[in-house]
Amino acid sequence: MKGVPWGLSLATGVIVAVLSLNPHIPQLDQFGTISGSPLQSESKVLKVGEIPVDILKTSSIAILSSKMGKSNVGEPKQPDIQNALFMAPQGEGEWTKKADMPTARANLSTAVVDGKIYAFGGGGWVGTISNVEEYDPIEGKWEKRPSIPKALLWHSTTFVDGKVYVIGGYDVNMIKSSSIYEYDPAL
Repeated sequence: MKGVPWGLSLATGVIVAVLSLNPHIPQLDQFGTISGSPLQSESKVLKVGEIPVDILKTSSIAILSSKMGKSNVGEPKQPDIQNALFMAPQGEGEWTKKADMPTARANLSTAVVDGKIYAFGGGGWVGTISNVEEYDPIEGKWEKRPSIPKALLWHSTTFVDGKVYVIGGYDVNMIKSSSIYEYDPAL
């Protein structure tokens, strides 16, 4: 009985070590977000008895590849078919690809003002960013707008009386922000 705690600790350590070597096991990053890829390393589409799946073409947005690996020079590698996005048909309707954002990013926030979509801040391979971009669904084009005074990610936005408010989030040093910024698209 004296060796049971040591045996359990050893068994747990071995299991954790083996699981951590598999790149397809989802893992938590420093913020508690699941990273990694649940996709198999070789995906096959069967003809009999399988739900039809469409493979979307990946763009040059590096953030889609998550932490799947590095290129020969240590830079994050671009998405490939292994970690492409898969979408199963969901009943009525159809997805249509529109113009890519000028700045690839994750953990951004968005708001809709007068029929236009605004993307605020976020993060990417280059770190936390302050970019603001406006998408016009009628024209199908993105336009750069004045940046947020402070680069933020995981922040919130809300729209009130024609103005957008960017609230909270994390700054470039990953310190929680208590800032509130007001943006007036009309100005």
